[in-house]
Amino acid sequence: MKNKVVMSLIVILLVLSLTGCKDKESVYEDYNDRINNNIELIKVPSSKEDIEVGTILTSDMIDIKEIDKSKLTENTITNIVDLLGKTTTKNIKKNDIFSINDIE
Repeated sequence: MKNKVVMSLIVILLVLSLTGCKDKESVYEDYNDRINNNIELIKVPSSKEDIEVGTILTSDMIDIKEIDKSKLTENTITNIVDLLGKTTTKNIKKNDIFSINDIE
């Protein structure tokens, strides 16, 4: 009798956990779909490598990556032309996007 009760509880818990997982997955899928449909990506220049302060920027140091437009600030540089030939005013890490405060 005791084994029957234990097995029944295990089956009930298993069923509950499986249905719970399915609901969580559908919630996450729906959430991800809503996020993906509402994000506007924009291409911005980023550093291909670590760049030391005082370096004159050339095209081989700069890559383009897409970021969420809502992450941009008014100081974010969005055009690679604005970087070429400029000198860095601070150390830039690989994959960082550029700000007007990073160059002169």
